[in-house]
Amino acid sequence: MPTDEFAKVIRATTSFHETPVDHRSIGVPTLVLYGEHEPGFLRRQAAKLGDSIPGATVRAAPGAAHASNLDAPEFFTDQLRSFLASVAATGADGT
Repeated sequence: MPTDEFAKVIRATTSFHETPVDHRSIGVPTLVLYGEHEPGFLRRQAAKLGDSIPGATVRAAPGAAHASNLDAPEFFTDQLRSFLASVAATGADGT
């Protein structure tokens, strides 16, 4: 990633806490995946995010860190496919 693009990511990340987001207003099925070897604050954030989004599904990718799609691609793909199949079976609104 070029330095200027990386700087944009860092600026966006450091100012994200200034943007109010009401996760309870998310009305679509949501999957939160995180790696079991994420730093503690990210594991706690994933749990908090899952708790704040109605009906969210939260899964920890075994043996994975932050790039769980790269660290545990089979788990990641299986979870995503399963989640999408359940959404397709119930409808986008979860009913």
